[in-house]
Parts: sequence; structure tokens; C-alpha cells
Amino acid sequence: MNSGILREELGDRTLPRNRPNPAIKFFEWATRPHPSLPDELTRRRSQLLAAMIGVLVLVSVAGLFISYLQWPDVPSKPDYWLFVVATLIVIGAFGMNRSGRVDLAAGLVIVILGMTFTIVPFLPGAENDYAFFAALPILATAIFFSARASVLTMVFITIWMAIQISAAGDQPWSMTFFLAVTGGVIYVFTKHVQYQEGLRTKELEVINRRLRASEESLEHRVQERTRDLQVAADVSLQITTMLDRAELLADVAERTAGAFNLYHVSIFLYDETQRVIRLHQGVGEAGDQMVKMGKQFHMGHAGLVPQAARTRQAALSNNVLQDPRHLPNPLLPDSRAELAIPMLYQGNLIGVLDLQSQQVNRFSDEDIRILKTLADQIAIAVRNSQLFEQTVAALAQAERANSVKSAFLASMSHELRTPLNAIINFTKFVAKGMMGPVNDEQIETLNEVIDSAKHLLNLINDVLDMSKIEAGSLNLFVEPGVDLNVMLKTLMATGKTLLADKPVDLRLEVDAPLPAITGDRQRILQVLLNVLSNACKFTEEGRITIQARHVDDEVFFAIEDTGPGIAPEDQPLVFEAFKQTETGLRQRGGTGLGMPISRSLVEAHGGRLWLESEPGKGTIFYVALPALTESPEPFVIL
Repeated sequence: MNSGILREELGDRTLPRNRPNPAIKFFEWATRPHPSLPDELTRRRSQLLAAMIGVLVLVSVAGLFISYLQWPDVPSKPDYWLFVVATLIVIGAFGMNRSGRVDLAAGLVIVILGMTFTIVPFLPGAENDYAFFAALPILATAIFFSARASVLTMVFITIWMAIQISAAGDQPWSMTFFLAVTGGVIYVFTKHVQYQEGLRTKELEVINRRLRASEESLEHRVQERTRDLQVAADVSLQITTMLDRAELLADVAERTAGAFNLYHVSIFLYDETQRVIRLHQGVGEAGDQMVKMGKQFHMGHAGLVPQAARTRQAALSNNVLQDPRHLPNPLLPDSRAELAIPMLYQGNLIGVLDLQSQQVNRFSDEDIRILKTLADQIAIAVRNSQLFEQTVAALAQAERANSVKSAFLASMSHELRTPLNAIINFTKFVAKGMMGPVNDEQIETLNEVIDSAKHLLNLINDVLDMSKIEAGSLNLFVEPGVDLNVMLKTLMATGKTLLADKPVDLRLEVDAPLPAITGDRQRILQVLLNVLSNACKFTEEGRITIQARHVDDEVFFAIEDTGPGIAPEDQPLVFEAFKQTETGLRQRGGTGLGMPISRSLVEAHGGRLWLESEPGKGTIFYVALPALTESPEPFVIL
């Protein structure tokens, strides 16, 4: 620790009230550790060792001087010079300690102390060795009590020994002086230690105060950032649910300005065709005026907003009055800091979020990180709204095109069906000889014309039905008492006709007579005939089985063939309008409307139509109709 911390923090107020006297200042200088010492513990050891050496030197010098005054012939004694040598060694240890060799100096001091307390008392004339032990109470008092108590103890023992020496009459006074000097040095040393401990205590208080201030500052910053992140998350959550762009931009600007306590928020969107950044939304009346004025920037224009758009990096000015990049705006006279953040979506520029504050140095690095995250979320929301607008426009266009198509098909189908019926009827008249005699070859040709015309009429009817289904205008004539058993007979008769030239066995499997149901008789028969005709078309040999049974509240039909089957990836195409499988394309005839129309008719009855198939193993079409017996409304519109 260093008292400089105290002076840096509080100045001289942190120091003890009583400033050190010159002796203390000298003692501080004498005990100052060498700057090369590596750690605080070693420096403390060096200070303590220097203090101990100082005590030993002072005691030794005082003892030598007093002995010489009392006995002028004392230099002739060997113990006197032993003390001189010991004192010189201690002074050498002091120099070693000052140079940073603490361990070597401490070793020398320990050797000298050992010699002093183990050899000196046994030298001739050392009858006053008890004086060494008389110093121990003074040292103990200094350790366990205050410096003042150690002084009082020193005075008491010195006086007591002086009284004892005076009473004895022949005792030397040198030991009394020795105790006085020792006590004084101990007092100075203890005072110095207390002073150092006081500094250390103050340093710890300052450090603790700094730590508490740092913790409070950190907690405050964490709370602020948590709040900002929560606000950004709330704004992001709200805007991601909006698809109307005008509403989205207005909400974003208002929420951002309010949440982050900003002077103004502007949202610019990038027009890629004209390469301009155009203002679409601002806060308050100033924002509305700027939008009406058509405020925009070209990409090469000066200013923070164009810079952010060009560089795809945030552009910051924390003091706009001293930054030429800021473009003054008379509608925003109190702006002092501006931050422009590009709104990017997958690396593409969507626009720029421009934020302005009335406070200088408003935007920190952490603010920029949070607001960049918010700008990215705004970019996603804006992009979603753009895609939604494009989707709505495309859907409206598709609906218009579909309506035009349906109207055209309905009109054309009607216009084609009328003359086609006339062609069929008049051809029948000719084939029957009603217009004059015809031979067999002519009759065969006329029948082919009739068959082709009927096929064309069926195609036209399919197109007309599909257009009505898509337009939602196909009516069902629903009636009770629809006899499904009669329909099965019709199916068998039609199937045999279709399979007349093929080696295919047609079978009917019915466990029990089917109940009469409620539905559109003609449309139900149309569905079953469509499914059966498909089976007959694609089955060249083998068998076709028609199964029918009543299970619970449904009537099930299954038409199974041994044809080529349908690949799994082609099965969804079967029920899509104007789509055919690869096998179907190889077969001449058909528009790809039979199955889509059939599924729509079945679903209009509240039923289901699906298939199961494996390539090379044939196909099974299932038709499930509700076994209704009550009479519903006579017409159902798809």
C-alpha cells in the first residue's frame, strides 16, 4: 500500500491530525524500502528490519558512549571492541537492506542479536546483564498497548532502576541510560508503526469506498443497459407483428424516441431505382413536415445519413455544433448529438435509422450496439412489410387474372357447348337416315364424329365445372333417397363397355345392399364414373375391382386396378387442375380435370377422395360419402 492513494483520493485530510515530527520524518526516510523489491510483503519486511537495525545502532552507540564516559579506560577491554565490531556489522546490514538484499541483512542482524544476548552476559564484568531483560516490559507494553503507555512504562522502570542503583550506592548508571535510550527508541518505533497502520487503515477505507462506488456504478450501468435491452426487445416484439408499412414506421419512430428519451427519430428508406435515401417517417409535427417536404438524400450527398447508407456503418456525431457532417435543420434547432445507423437485411440496404438528442455526448459505444440491434430488427420488420405488400399485390393480381380466366372459360364453354350439341344431334339424324339413305361406311364415319363430339363436349363440361368451382358458383342439387345400388349397376355396364376391347376382368364386391343417402345424384355418379374411367384407361390387362360397403355413418367405394401405378412424387399431381402424371401424359386424351373436379364434388358432399398406389402394383381410389338420410337444403354452392 502507498500513502499516495490517500493523497490522490482525499488529500491531507486522510492523514493523522498530528503531523510527523522531524525525527519521524527521518525515521521514514531511514526505513524506506528499496524500489527493486518485488512485492508489498517484502517491502514491509525491509521497513521493519530497518527499524530494528536503527534501534540496535542507537542502543549500541549510546551504550558505547555512556560506558566511555563512566569508565575512560573501557576501550582497553575486549568486550568494548566487540560491541564496536557488532555495531559496525549492524551498520553494514543496514546498508545491505537499503540496497534491497533483505534476506542477507536479516541474517546478519539475527547473528548479532544472538551474539549480544548469548555471549555478552557471560563476559567478565557483565554483572548488570539484567538490564537487557528490564527492557522487555517496555517492549511488551509497546506491542500490546499505546505508545503513551510504553513511555510511561519506560519512565517508571528507569526511575525504579535509578532508585535501586542509588540505594545500592556502587551500581553503574550506564544501564539506566541504556533503558532510557531503549525506551525512547521503542517509543519512536511504536509511533511510527501506529502511523503506518493508520495510513494502511485509511488506504483500506479509501479502497473500500472506491470498490463500493465501482459496484454502485456497475450496478447502475447494468440496470441501464438491461432497461435499454428490454426496451429494444419490446420495440422489436411489437414491430415484428405489424405488416402495414406506414403503421409500422410510425410506431417504430414513436416507440424508439420515447423509450430512449431522444429528441427526434427519423426513418429513411432506400430507393434502389433512383439511388436515394427518402424520409418516410419522423416524430411529431417536425417529422410530418419533413415528410411532406419530400426530404431525401442522394447516396453521394454530404451528411451523416448518406454516410451511413454508403459505408453500411453507423455514423456518429456526439457534438453536432462542431461537426461539419451534421446538416442543420431549422425544424430541429435543439439537436446536439446525432447517430445514423444503416438498416440492413442480409447485407442489403433497407434504409437508415436517424436518432438525434439534445444532449452532447449522448451516444456511448454500448448505446450504439443496442441501437444497431434495434435497427436490424426494424430492417427485418420493414422487409417483411415490403414482402407482405408485394404478396398482397401479387395475390390481388392473381385473383383478377383468375376471375378473368374463369369468366372467359365459362363464356367460351357456353358458346362452344351450344353449337356442339347441335352438331351431335344433326349428326345422329344423318346417321339414322333421317336426312336420306346412308351406307354402312358412312354410318361408321358419322358415329366416329358423334363420339369425338361427345368427348369434346365432356372436356368442355369439365372446363366449365372447374371454372365454376374456382369461382364458387357450382350448384349441387341435393335430394334424399339417392339409390347407390342402381349406380353400381350403371358403373358395371359402363365399365364393361369401356373394357370391351381389353383382356381385363371387371368385378363387383358388395357385402350387403347399400343404404339410400342424401346428395346430388348426378354429381355422385359423375365422381364414380370418373374414377372408373381412369382405371379402365390405364389398365391394359388384369382386373378392376369395384368394392362398396356401409361402415358406421359412411359409405365407402374402392376401385382397384392392376395398372402401372403412380409414383409417390406424382400422386399429389393427380388432384391438381390441369396437371397430369408422366403415365397420364403418355395416354392420349384428358385435360387433367377429372380428379380435381371429383375431389371437389366429394368434399362438397362432406366426404373424402384419396388414393393408394405403388409403381407396378396398380392403384386404389377411395371414395367416402356420409350416409345422410335427412333432407338438407336443396342447393349447395361450392
